[in-house]
Amino acid sequence: REHSGARFPKDALRRRKKKENIMDQELFDQIAGFAKTAYQYDGEITADTTFDELGKGSMKMIALTSTIENELDAEVTIHEVMKMKTFGELVERVAEEIEE
Repeated sequence: REHSGARFPKDALRRRKKKENIMDQELFDQIAGFAKTAYQYDGEITADTTFDELGKGSMKMIALTSTIENELDAEVTIHEVMKMKTFGELVERVAEEIEE
């Protein structure tokens, strides 16, 4: 059977996507840990967790964004985070910042 070159890029893309998902999960877990510390939150954090669920407080949000900047060298402003509804939005924004 003749091997078509068209399959390889798809397989490579699939492997890359899988690798990105693993990296995204690691990033998610890392930022969730930062959030649990900043917000003194014991519950499970998912992409759909809202900042209201974590607990309101601008000082907590400042602590979280400072930790992200210091640990991941990714700058996400308080104003950006205040406009976000879910934790998943924050992780996506940090991932974009890291890629730049």
